[in-house]
Amino acid sequence: MGEDILPQPLPRLLGQGRIKELCRSNDVIALQVSGDLNAERGRHRLPLLTEAEKKRRDHPDREAGVAELERVVGAAAAHVPRRFEDGELVSVEDERALFPAHFQVDLGIARGLDYYTGTVYETRLDAAPKIGSICSGGRYENLVGNFVDRKFPGVGISIGLTRLMARLFESGLVKAGGTAVAPVLVTVQDPSCLDRYKEIAARLRLAGIRTELFLEAKRLDKQIQYADRKGFPLVVVANREELERDTVVLKNMRARQEQRVGIAQLPPLVRSMTPPEFD
Repeated sequence: MGEDILPQPLPRLLGQGRIKELCRSNDVIALQVSGDLNAERGRHRLPLLTEAEKKRRDHPDREAGVAELERVVGAAAAHVPRRFEDGELVSVEDERALFPAHFQVDLGIARGLDYYTGTVYETRLDAAPKIGSICSGGRYENLVGNFVDRKFPGVGISIGLTRLMARLFESGLVKAGGTAVAPVLVTVQDPSCLDRYKEIAARLRLAGIRTELFLEAKRLDKQIQYADRKGFPLVVVANREELERDTVVLKNMRARQEQRVGIAQLPPLVRSMTPPEFD
């Protein structure tokens, strides 16, 4: 792609000398993958692309680049690999039909010009244009050669998981859950009785119940806040007097209920109250 058809903001952003060098060594071409491009395309395209097209619509290098990208899209549609589900071959005709409607050339994409050496592509959600690219990548001929004494051309993509998850949370399709890996947290209300709290945790673990023991020097209310934030469904609480009577308080964090129970009866009660996702 010739230097004189680059959108004008690029030399200002990356340096005129660098752009010249990159354009002499690599023909960087671009492809944007999108959803419903027909209705939304004009609103979502980059301003610098619009300006470049107005100025260089008839440039021969531009026409050659667009033609090459169209061949890439056509070849991709013609070579959708065979796919099996439950041992049965799935028809690829529907997948091939997606290409004309969902792939379009976009000469405004610029992704690491010193990294990619061929086609680059970005995937966007037309229903959520503000989150930007969610799955992008391209072709690189020389990247691996920087680390080994051989040439390994390749094509790669990366998925913007953080962006996707944020959108899924906003739409309510995915709900955030707790991060606790154990169903029960044993708190330490009186640090001088730490050995007794360790015994309680050990008793639960010997019964096959995953148990976390809170060992930081924090007040009980902070420990309860930690349990709530992490998503522990059950919390064991006991002060010195209760421990001397071999009893504890078992809190059901989801039902906001609690009951006093003997330490010997604690494991079967915890097991009966453990939510199925912790089984």
